Amino acid sequence: MSACPVPGAMVRNKAGAIVVKEEKCTGCGLCVMSCPYGMIKVDPITMKASKCDLCGGEPECVEHCPYGALAYVELEKAIPLRRAMAALGGAPA
Repeated sequence: MSACPVPGAMVRNKAGAIVVKEEKCTGCGLCVMSCPYGMIKVDPITMKASKCDLCGGEPECVEHCPYGALAYVELEKAIPLRRAMAALGGAPA
């Protein structure tokens, strides 16, 4: 959020997720370059930053994944898991 040059363009929602206010986003991409998790992208159609908002705390992708491949975990647990996956050649660190 601190990388965004536009005040109020990135805020925390009730679920604690950082969300992009599209009406304020300029699409500069500084958030993309600054995100340590690689979770922010600039939408090629709207040219606005885009990221998961956790569906208000109940991520639909986790609930509806037919293979059970997704899990919603707290940030403190997610960082070590992500590092372990990167060490095994999975998701980037």
